[in-house]
Amino acid sequence: MKCDVCNSKETYVKEHEQNYIVKDKEVNFKANRRFCKNCDALIYDEKLDNEASKLAIDKYNEIYGLSKDKILEFRNKYKISLDLLSKVIGCAKKTLINYEMDFDGNYETHTITAIKSSSNELFDNKELSTLKKVKDFFTSYTSSRIATYSHQEKAWLESVDGQSISYKYALELSDIEKNNA
Repeated sequence: MKCDVCNSKETYVKEHEQNYIVKDKEVNFKANRRFCKNCDALIYDEKLDNEASKLAIDKYNEIYGLSKDKILEFRNKYKISLDLLSKVIGCAKKTLINYEMDFDGNYETHTITAIKSSSNELFDNKELSTLKKVKDFFTSYTSSRIATYSHQEKAWLESVDGQSISYKYALELSDIEKNNA
């Protein structure tokens, strides 16, 4: 990193008063930022600048809206699905899905646990064909896109976060062949 003003490579980090405009509202907060030791100019630092941007959004939500954590807390407390919440507040369900997903460099984790260990001998040809279709359908998807896709399913919408999803929903899953057409 070097200073755009004096070309010095000597920098330091200090807490700095920030003033950001978020959705036409000014938010003020303190964040660590990188500065030039030579001329005290603000230096671009991807990590610190991204953290400051996240703090700006968090501060905005604290003052004017709800944070992701508050929405999740509310949904878990009242056992309300994204589908119902989106209808109640007049917002697209996909917007809430994206809002609840963490896009600031922290990634959702998804744990898929087999009921028992398996090998291809456990599946008949029809089941193996189905597994191949699922694999082929999702091959080009990122984990976020798979999560968004699966979060449209009744199985996810009607389940409590952190709980296992019942196999009772298996027959109600979207038909990937129709969705791929």
